[in-house]
Amino acid sequence: MGGVSCMRSVNKANMHVSYVRSLRGGKRNAEDASVRNKENMNKFKDHEFMSHFIDKYREMRNLWEVKHSLYYNKQVRKETLERLLEFV
Repeated sequence: MGGVSCMRSVNKANMHVSYVRSLRGGKRNAEDASVRNKENMNKFKDHEFMSHFIDKYREMRNLWEVKHSLYYNKQVRKETLERLLEFV
């Protein structure tokens, strides 16, 4: 069965943001996402994983060092965060 998607726009502080909300599956998709979130959160309880995660974060200086030349570049910060999420 085909799903329904709703395209919405949001204006926040002079920023226009568009997003898509999927209505397919409803509760089932929410339950699947909840299970995936719990599995991902369990990784953070593992000492070895956390050690590697923190090391990765430290390497990505533009996420936390305010004086870094790319700290205020939103596109680069987004790409860096995506690389960090790939690690998770």
